Amino acid sequence: MEEDSAPRTYRFALSLCLRHPSARVGDISAALGREPMSAWTVGDKMTHSEHLHWSTYWCERIPHDDSAELSDALWKGVTALQPHRKILRDFASTGGKIYFSVGWFTTTKSGGDTLTAELLGRLADLRIGLEFDVYGNE
Repeated sequence: MEEDSAPRTYRFALSLCLRHPSARVGDISAALGREPMSAWTVGDKMTHSEHLHWSTYWCERIPHDDSAELSDALWKGVTALQPHRKILRDFASTGGKIYFSVGWFTTTKSGGDTLTAELLGRLADLRIGLEFDVYGNE
């Protein structure tokens, strides 16, 4: 990563999210040794509706330093999840979806970060996708 004295042109929020047609929230938490910030199990009643959730959802915020680059935060996340490789791959092979959700907040200047082939390969090996929600500065 190149050192640059210019202010960064974005900030971001990062979360690890898992969805599955039949897994239970408690089983996901136990397998990963983590607790979600938001979660529900398939068949649970929706909070503001009589409808039921059609899939299980589990999501935890990934903390990072405000000066961190997105790529660095993703590397830390991948490294922390590497011991759970078999669990994640099994989860995906049974219909689950795993992804890092990135909230990308721009400034008035253009800029960004580079996700290397090595990082993308490690994400793919763990069956982790990327979701970007981009918020403009308007």
